Amino acid sequence: MTAAPAPAAASHRALVTRGLAWNGVFQVFQTVLGFAVTMALVRLMPPSEYGKSGAVVGALALLNSFGAQVFLAHALQHGDGEEPDWSRYWSGALWLQAGHALLCQALAGGCWLLPVYRPIAPLLHVAGIGLLLQAPAHLATVRLRRDMDYRRLRILSAIAALGTAAVTLGLGLAGAGAWALVLGANVLLSVPLVVDLLLVQRFRPRDGWLRAPDLAGLRPAIHFGLRQGAGALLWAARAAVPAAVLPATLGYDALGLLGRAAGIYQSSAARVVSVLLETVYPLLPRWARERERYARHATLLLQAVAWIAIPSALFLLLAGPDVSRVLYGLRWAAADPVIFPAALGTLAVLLCTACASALLGVDRLRACLVLDTVGAALALPTIAVTLVGGRLATYAWALGVAQLAGAAVALAATAPLLARGWWRRVLLAPLAGSLVGGAGAWLVERSLVAHSVGLRLPLAAATFAALLVATLRLLDPPSLAALLAVIPGGRRAARMLALPADEAADDVAEAADA
Repeated sequence: MTAAPAPAAASHRALVTRGLAWNGVFQVFQTVLGFAVTMALVRLMPPSEYGKSGAVVGALALLNSFGAQVFLAHALQHGDGEEPDWSRYWSGALWLQAGHALLCQALAGGCWLLPVYRPIAPLLHVAGIGLLLQAPAHLATVRLRRDMDYRRLRILSAIAALGTAAVTLGLGLAGAGAWALVLGANVLLSVPLVVDLLLVQRFRPRDGWLRAPDLAGLRPAIHFGLRQGAGALLWAARAAVPAAVLPATLGYDALGLLGRAAGIYQSSAARVVSVLLETVYPLLPRWARERERYARHATLLLQAVAWIAIPSALFLLLAGPDVSRVLYGLRWAAADPVIFPAALGTLAVLLCTACASALLGVDRLRACLVLDTVGAALALPTIAVTLVGGRLATYAWALGVAQLAGAAVALAATAPLLARGWWRRVLLAPLAGSLVGGAGAWLVERSLVAHSVGLRLPLAAATFAALLVATLRLLDPPSLAALLAVIPGGRRAARMLALPADEAADDVAEAADA
């Protein structure tokens, strides 16, 4: 594995296309691997074990709100030719994660004193080890992302995924329950990146890194990280509060059911969107000084996110239970009522994340924090539904609607940075296409209701996708052309669809090659 050329030595468009290709291949690999592991584990573990794991993940998210990753992300804000001081970042990240690991041990100690949380106390002790490993792992990831070396990053990620899957599946078969999930996802996942950074690339910080970090030299990163960390804390609270309250009000089973229902969408559309944002974001700050061009690129990014996220969520309205049967079997039928509201909530989160990326690209940190505050203020009170006796489905719908309201606020705040008429590209086109595709898929579902889900679901999905693309081609061919212009193989698909050239698509190539 050799390092990819620096952004200054290759066109931005080539880097984006290459990054999307590698991330796309990894996405397919990870989806297939995750599907295989999930198919096995959901038949081995009861919902309560998933609920324990979800509670640990919520606690870790809260601890990591001000974790090393938010401060290290500042390295991506440097322009071309400005090499970050990686030794400073290394020292700061290691000290910070050491503190987080100690806090995790203290939290685990507190859980031993409370009977309802005692089952997750030993899991938190082990998870604290993973927090320490995250310091070099996050540094390795940011270094590779800054170099747009997604080839190396994804190969290492694939190795980590294979090792994690093997350990998780092995422990699951041995009856380890939540231990299998926590050890795999929160401890072992960092190991390959740490080994590559220290043993393969032979990264060595300057002497004296064990002393207190250079806070003066890290001041810009600290300012950036505190703003981002405050937002991450609010997002973590949105996961940690349900993880803390639901076991007491609805039980660990309910927490596990909600997690599996959300997992259907999170393991498909949400994962694709995350890869897209991860690939493209390092280039956004480099276009920030050109307002008109930045508007086109930011609009194109939100369009890509919405055209993936909106149809995927609406398809689950139609076929969510069938998808659940294929993935999880009849054992998880109790999750059916919360599949669609969970998908709506995750859709809203994806739109908020895309808006935050557009705002962050022009250093609007305060606006990002305000949006995170609004989102938390809308979402957190919904937990009161369970405190007054509401059922899981009622809570899931309340949370989904609250998160959609937060997404509407985020889109309104981001609108001044976007191209004129952005809402037609970002919202109207995918909604219309999804309604047409959904109508066709519904007819297929109705006509094949007596047949097996193995036949009904693929035909309904194919009908939905075909009608969606046809509707987008009819309603907004320039937007479709602009999107395909930066996707690997997209030019060929555009020719097959007889799409016209589009100014935004041409500008992407022009701006990237400049």
